[in-house]
Amino acid sequence: MTKLALGDFNSMSTTTRQRISIVSGARSGMGKATVDLLRARGERVLGVDLTGSDISADLATPAGRQAAIAAVSAACPQGIDALILCAGLGGGMAPGEAVVSVNYFGAVEIAAGLRPLLAMGDSPRVVAISSSASLLGYDA
Repeated sequence: MTKLALGDFNSMSTTTRQRISIVSGARSGMGKATVDLLRARGERVLGVDLTGSDISADLATPAGRQAAIAAVSAACPQGIDALILCAGLGGGMAPGEAVVSVNYFGAVEIAAGLRPLLAMGDSPRVVAISSSASLLGYDA
């Protein structure tokens, strides 16, 4: 069995187009760091965030999630290669309902909605970064 280093996965690609990655939560934190890293590697990256990114969408709402899916679909009709779900709210930053709306439904609905575009990609992958906020209590 051959063991591959993390960087070797890029060399396995057979695509003739530039890899396309979608990153939610792209404006700050781990999402921004991911966008910066992928762009430095020469990948095309579309960031999704509430404001200040390539695609502005409120992932706390069903309409915002659908808007994000529609915007990515319009920008990438040829498919996408990676979906990195970093958008999230921490406990104490927002009411519990908002945390669940962004951290859970934001990730699940975006992944499901972009699945057809991922199926068109070369070696598609999805990464979901989660929060421990679901373990914290909140006032209902």
